[in-house]
Amino acid sequence: MTIAKPDKKLPDGWRYAKLGEVCRVFAGSAAPQGKQYFDADGPFFFRVSDLSQASAEQNMYLAHAKDQLSQMALDKLRLTPVKQGAVVFPKSGAAIATNNRAILDVDGYLVSHLMALEPGDSIMSAWVYYAMLRIDMMDWANNAGYPSIQQAAIKEIPIPLPPLAEQRRIVAALEAQLAAVARARNAAAEILSAVEALNRALMRKFLPFERQKLPRGWKWVTLGEIADFLNNIRKPVNEEDRNKRNANKPVADLYPYYGANGQVGLIDDYLLDGPSILLAEDGGFFGSSVKPIAYRVEGKYWVNNHAHILRPKGMVYFDYLFYVLSVRPDVGAMVAGATRPKLNKAVAETIPVPLPPLAEQRRIVAALEAQTAAADGVKRAAADALNALRELPRALLRQALAGES
Repeated sequence: MTIAKPDKKLPDGWRYAKLGEVCRVFAGSAAPQGKQYFDADGPFFFRVSDLSQASAEQNMYLAHAKDQLSQMALDKLRLTPVKQGAVVFPKSGAAIATNNRAILDVDGYLVSHLMALEPGDSIMSAWVYYAMLRIDMMDWANNAGYPSIQQAAIKEIPIPLPPLAEQRRIVAALEAQLAAVARARNAAAEILSAVEALNRALMRKFLPFERQKLPRGWKWVTLGEIADFLNNIRKPVNEEDRNKRNANKPVADLYPYYGANGQVGLIDDYLLDGPSILLAEDGGFFGSSVKPIAYRVEGKYWVNNHAHILRPKGMVYFDYLFYVLSVRPDVGAMVAGATRPKLNKAVAETIPVPLPPLAEQRRIVAALEAQTAAADGVKRAAADALNALRELPRALLRQALAGES
């Protein structure tokens, strides 16, 4: 278990209590089958997907569900009602391993893949919720085949239990701390976004992407005029086959395996040796103003069929070509396909590229790298801060549930 062990000394007035002592523990019922059992005006029917959405929004309260029940469902089916204030969590399948928990903010009904804890008079819903966040439910699941959690097992889970007044004090303090962490996390995320935008602005400053008037000595060319496509070398190998090939081989003897957006694995051989620029063919971040569609690779490596392999011709500097291709929102209008947009070779060859003389290319690359290095320093600091803030709630929960808040 990941909560405090029952042999750990608790503050005066606290005790360890099993969830079955302080909560009513029960699971939901089978989901209704058929449109006639649902109605937009009826009570909510909570599913695991609703809980996942609440977790994604970092919201401890679940106030609505995707589905609502019809009167026919209430009259004809044996459904499991659940009250406002119950803490719900997944009880079966892969969702057990997630940290999805929520307090219901309304009454409703529960699907069989969810379990509920309805707090008794001695415990707050919020205390149950925070205690559940400290529990790895896989420790309590039957892991043979399809994992599931039995009600009897949940009832036996011990949690630290202070008096109600102390629960209220600790929950209030904890929520104020978590709110401050959330504000700091949002601020760090905004810094990251701002740095991404700055990097983009720097490239826009030096590299025009629309067919506008260029400085003296520059000219518009197409990608096909200044780069060779080595697509005939690439070869896809699925993950299962790569795993078979890599079996019992040390990592030091394996090579990077690249796809549309970077390295996607390792493989026991290589197709290329030396620097290349890989341009996404399908599955790339086409149309994005911050995410790259091209990246540099070097050494020995393997490339699958989801990326074009480019080598610059003599009139273009390698790093200049990389920068001019890296973030290209205009290429979004050139791709085809609704579900998985694709930039085929014939179209990729027509991508417009502003081409200055070689000396100017090198000057631009040097200026870009100097400015982006400074921006990347800020980005790394913001990323480090964000990672630290993501870990802080765990420490706050641990302290609060040990009586240290």
